[in-house]
Amino acid sequence: MRVIAPVLVGLALAPASLAQQQQPTVDPSIADGSAQKALNQAKRKWLHHGPHSYTYRVQLSCFCTQDSLKPHTFVVRNRRPVHPPKGHKGEATAWRLFKIVQGAIDDRADGLHVEYRANGSLKMVSVDRYSMAIDDEYTFFVDRFKRLR
Repeated sequence: MRVIAPVLVGLALAPASLAQQQQPTVDPSIADGSAQKALNQAKRKWLHHGPHSYTYRVQLSCFCTQDSLKPHTFVVRNRRPVHPPKGHKGEATAWRLFKIVQGAIDDRADGLHVEYRANGSLKMVSVDRYSMAIDDEYTFFVDRFKRLR
C-alpha cells in the first residue's frame, strides 16, 4: 500500500498542473483596459484631425500565402476607399484598420501591441491570438501615409 499511495498522489496532481498551464491568458493592456482607452483616443484624434482623403500602404507579416504578404497601397477619397485590392477591404480605410484592433481587444487576444501616429491613424498592430498556438500571430505595418488634396 505504501507503493501505491505515492503513485496515486502523483496522478491526482498531474491534471491540476496541466490545467494551470492551459489557462487562457489575456494581454495585460486588454485586461486593464488601457488598449481600449488608447484605441478610443486614437479614434477621437482621427475624427478631429484625420484628413478625408489620403493614401497609405499596408504590409502584412504572418504565416500566410505569398500573395497576402505583398504590400498594398490604399487610396481613400472623402472617407471612402477607392478600388481596394480584392481580399483586402478590411484594411481599406483608417476606420477599418481600427476595427482590426477592436477585434483583437474584443477577442481578448493573448498578445497585442499597437502604435498610433500623432493624428490617431494606425502605424502598426501586432496580434497573437493564442500564445500557446504556433503560426497564429500577425502584424500589419502601415506606412507611406499621405494626405491627399
